[in-house]
Amino acid sequence: KWLEWSATLSESAGEDDATHLDGHFYVEECPDGYSLQKVSADVGELQQGCKECSSEQYILRPNEDSCQTCPPGLHCDGTRKVTYVEPNSTWEKRGSIYNLTGCPEGFFVSPGADDPDATKQKCEPCDKGEECTSEVCTVCTACKPGHYKDDKGTRGCTACPVNTYNNNTGGDASKDCVKCPDYSTTNTTGQTSSDACVCNEDYYLVINDGDPSCQQCPKAALCETDSDRWCMLDKLPGPNPVCDTGGDVSRGLVGKWLEWSA
Repeated sequence: KWLEWSATLSESAGEDDATHLDGHFYVEECPDGYSLQKVSADVGELQQGCKECSSEQYILRPNEDSCQTCPPGLHCDGTRKVTYVEPNSTWEKRGSIYNLTGCPEGFFVSPGADDPDATKQKCEPCDKGEECTSEVCTVCTACKPGHYKDDKGTRGCTACPVNTYNNNTGGDASKDCVKCPDYSTTNTTGQTSSDACVCNEDYYLVINDGDPSCQQCPKAALCETDSDRWCMLDKLPGPNPVCDTGGDVSRGLVGKWLEWSA
């Protein structure tokens, strides 16, 4: 939209006419996809006009804003119309820019809140050892104990398999799931401590210098029933354990059993 300049027009627009000449024409408005280059102290009369934004830019308010660089999280066409690289990401108009406020599950907002550069914004998959399982994600968090994630991607952390445990956060490899001692296993996945490793039925737990191991149960301490087998030494120290075989007589450990120490 081009207008002929006059003193009356200058007063109605509330503008300083020092840079304008009566009878000359000046650009007043631009369509979508263009940035208004209005006569000013920085723009001369011959430089005025509507500057077209490139396909790698966007513009929200043609008469107020300059063309903005399209961030890697958007597809732009030079106008205010954009599409999202990640369909379920969320963007807000803030002044002259689009601002990334949230990403779908498994992603995080990049760069983070400490970097305000809007030209870099995109949704990045969570790194190894991290996940985001919320419907709307901004940051990724470390895998919980008992879990790991061994690649960069949108999937969540994987529970450590049966017969393993992991007591640390941020596991980024399957080897972070520590195997239970020989002759023991866990009952379920995702265990967080060696305490979850239960000795097999013919073995009992021994702690030596803080390291657990399973030792074969002496026959005299083995309880056998119709439905179960277990080692009575696992109940020591404490009251003499009772082995209920289902008959009229129950038996316990015969004799005095002591834990060996140096």
